[in-house]
Amino acid sequence: MEKLGKLTFRFATNNDKSLVEDFCKLQKDNNNTSLEKMKWDWCTIWTIALYENKIVSIAGAHELPEVSPNAYRCLFRGAQLPGYTLGTGRDIFKTGIQLSYLLPLQMKWAKMQNENAELYLSMNIDDVGGGKSHRLNKIMCPYLEKRGVLTLEKSLNLYNVPQNLWRINIDRYFKERTHSFSS
Repeated sequence: MEKLGKLTFRFATNNDKSLVEDFCKLQKDNNNTSLEKMKWDWCTIWTIALYENKIVSIAGAHELPEVSPNAYRCLFRGAQLPGYTLGTGRDIFKTGIQLSYLLPLQMKWAKMQNENAELYLSMNIDDVGGGKSHRLNKIMCPYLEKRGVLTLEKSLNLYNVPQNLWRINIDRYFKERTHSFSS
């Protein structure tokens, strides 16, 4: 568990199920409007950001055997309530809860499962379903690619959705995160 001001970042448990349901009720993105749609029971682990005992951001992680026996998909079904950013500015590490605080928890979990874990983010290629994945694919991922944090591995049809698969350079991720936090 990690804290930043009034925000707490940790793994979700089954005891958090009612908090997740409350979060789902506040969602507009169709993928996250219910436990069933967000695949709560299917996804291996969930990380959450809490503010005053209310989930303000959530994302899952799971194995991704379709890619390789060592592959893990991070920030699955990532969603956040409006108004809960870490600040303003162009540095995604200084503003993004999921990228800065939930992702490191998921990376640590994946490495505990498999010391050879390959970590990926998947982003929708098409603007389908009303989520922000497509926009992140076009803006955030190329920005992080320039910083050496992500590499576009390939495009694939993942669970019947055309997606770009971005591989996370773990060492570079932590260097860039540390640099952003110290500047």
